[in-house]
Amino acid sequence: MAFRDYYWKSTRDATRVLHLSWTLFDGNPSRLPPIVIECQEYVPRMRDVTKAKWQQNGRLTEVPLPTYACKDTDKLVKIVGQFLAAARDAIEADLINQTTDELERLTLGEAYRYARKYKSDTLIRALRLRANTILSAGSGTPRGDETLGIDCVANAAAGYVGERPLPPAIDHQIDVAMWEIIRDDHHTLLGQIKKKLYQNKGRRPWLELFLTFFIALANVQDIHGQAVGWMRSQQQTDAAVHVSYLAKQMIEHWNYSANNILHHFRSIFRGELPLKVAERNITELVEREQLDSESTEYVQRVLGVLQKQDDSLLTVADESFVRPLTGEVTEMGDHWIRKLFADQYHTPD
Repeated sequence: MAFRDYYWKSTRDATRVLHLSWTLFDGNPSRLPPIVIECQEYVPRMRDVTKAKWQQNGRLTEVPLPTYACKDTDKLVKIVGQFLAAARDAIEADLINQTTDELERLTLGEAYRYARKYKSDTLIRALRLRANTILSAGSGTPRGDETLGIDCVANAAAGYVGERPLPPAIDHQIDVAMWEIIRDDHHTLLGQIKKKLYQNKGRRPWLELFLTFFIALANVQDIHGQAVGWMRSQQQTDAAVHVSYLAKQMIEHWNYSANNILHHFRSIFRGELPLKVAERNITELVEREQLDSESTEYVQRVLGVLQKQDDSLLTVADESFVRPLTGEVTEMGDHWIRKLFADQYHTPD
């Protein structure tokens, strides 16, 4: 994914300023700061996308859009980075409150608390990556006096676009800017995790790493869900084959990443079952891991949830999410997170 070159129609008095409201399809867009960008009209080439297309319940929607793009992409990356930094705090409470699974909600809340109290660079980076990934699933809608003449569309959310869709070139440029930031955060996080996992001296901080791995795996699940939704929205459009190919590549890449994360965690904490230790003797785990009172309460509440669940909920088989014969992509659910908890609580067969 990279920025494209454009042939600009004019170099004088051609800049338009757009104020974009960023919409999360399961959240409240009014709480997020606006994105203000400058764009300019370009001459489209034969293969340039100039329409937004999607399908919903077999009905195809096609919206012709003006050919505008951002000329200064370096400036755009900075603007998008500033937006993500300002928006992360705004969605923290929503992330916790909208998480319906009790284990995930408890663990996400503890991750934020632990990161703030102990200034954990690794956990802060993981939480930043998760928030940025969720924000990247949204879409911008022009507000105010300048809309480039774009009308509102009733079923826009079904196409993963804002109610007044952005020109495809601008939409792509914002995606690229967000992807560059997410990619850099991902690489930095992996380096921080490896450093903590393979440090030569001192105690490896089990809870800090467990919370970090939980956030990383939750991120994989979010990306998987986004890719599946995007692919389904493009069925019956002329972009369906291309989108399907890209989505499946993304899914395979992130599933490999999730397996890699779990492999490293298992190899370092081989044979250790901290949650099982806590179930037998909470004091032993508290003293060994030097847990504070809030972390101790978190572990006890997690144990309460695990003890109420059937073993089948924690017994997770290896799965492929792309069917080898049909190419069909299946939903992931909470597959990787259940694996992580199972590794800390169940003795492998």
